Amino acid sequence: MTSSPASRFKDFIASPQAILGSVVLGAVIGTQSPQLSAIVAPLGNIYLTLFKMCVFPILISGIIVSVARLMSRNDSAYYVKRILIYFPLFLLATSLIAVLIGFIFNPGKGLDSGTLQALGVLVNQSAVDLQVNLTGALAPEDSGPGFSSFLVGLIPSNIIYAVGNGDTLQVLFFCIASGVALGVLPQGQTTEPLMLALESIYSAFQTLITWLKYLLPFGLLGLLAEQLSEINMSTVSVMSNFLLISILTFGLIFALSTILLSIRSKCTLKEVLFKIKEPLLLAFTTQSSLACLPSAIDSLTNGLRFESKSTNLVLPLAITLCRFGPIAYFAIATIFVSSLYQSPLGIGDIIILIVASILAGMATSGQSGVLTLTMLSIVLSPLGLPLDAVLVLLIAIDPLINPFRTLTIVGTSITVTSFVSEQTNVEDGLFDGSNRVSLT
Repeated sequence: MTSSPASRFKDFIASPQAILGSVVLGAVIGTQSPQLSAIVAPLGNIYLTLFKMCVFPILISGIIVSVARLMSRNDSAYYVKRILIYFPLFLLATSLIAVLIGFIFNPGKGLDSGTLQALGVLVNQSAVDLQVNLTGALAPEDSGPGFSSFLVGLIPSNIIYAVGNGDTLQVLFFCIASGVALGVLPQGQTTEPLMLALESIYSAFQTLITWLKYLLPFGLLGLLAEQLSEINMSTVSVMSNFLLISILTFGLIFALSTILLSIRSKCTLKEVLFKIKEPLLLAFTTQSSLACLPSAIDSLTNGLRFESKSTNLVLPLAITLCRFGPIAYFAIATIFVSSLYQSPLGIGDIIILIVASILAGMATSGQSGVLTLTMLSIVLSPLGLPLDAVLVLLIAIDPLINPFRTLTIVGTSITVTSFVSEQTNVEDGLFDGSNRVSLT
């Protein structure tokens, strides 16, 4: 039977050829025509906003039901134990790898006077009111936000406000607490209607996510064109060493996590990359790890066949708390600043760097762009290093760094989730196998 024109168009718009074409076209427009980039940019913004619209309903309904179902099972302690083992293990490994690469390649070492002068000129020409001397004594640095305030900020005083304000950690805390309370209640007529309602909400928004895949080429076109048009090539030139080492670090962490995922899932690297390609592509283009959550859950449960109940709980936790990309970036950036100011780090400083990078990375949950970069003060302040002097430089190259940073968050979070969850050979859906929605 010959397919209809509408069906053929749907198949084409969701094909790899259409996606690749939109990426190439977006890159050409972004680098060659800033005016045209401004025209197509709304396509990307609309696509990203639609994706974000679906995230919190999926996050809230999925986590509450998953926690409740998990609490009612006899093996709930098993998953909690695995979370407490694998989350810290992957966080520490990420920080150690970044610190090791930073000291091996040292992005701020050996810069000639011309490059240092160019860096100073770029900072002083910015719109930010800063006085910078890249070769003089360090100015006193104010203390950054403390970890205690981060802990207090986990608890929402008003969940409606937290959702509206995009406070992911507070929403996550509310969902886990609600799921635990729902899970310890006697299972039966009192809890089942609410559970079924939440499952229906989850399935409805998963259906919306499925429809959005037909807008993906247009979204990629607008997002790439806008991002590439904002890159300042003069800053990229003088920061090229730092930029390349940062990308190398992200690439190594992503490669190692993909290899571990291949081993854990018992699939070849090619199969793994094919099955997680959609969340990776979304991570790179949308630069929003939370927007990749529905697609990443689908890739793990329907693609790699990991048990859905634990995956729906663990993956949002991993993406929200285990900020692997910022952790690695903060470690590299700190080594860059210390070399730039010729302030060597001792053994004690290195230990502070490793731990503080993890804490600062976790503190970036729910933040993006400049707000993410300001968390670097959590690492720099205990080491007596300034942030203001290099913040403008980091902001200038962030359009190039952020896609790789987000890709590292999503890719490594998928891997750590696979180590906590169990793989199954049974066709099961989100909750009971009857409402599975496929994005592939």
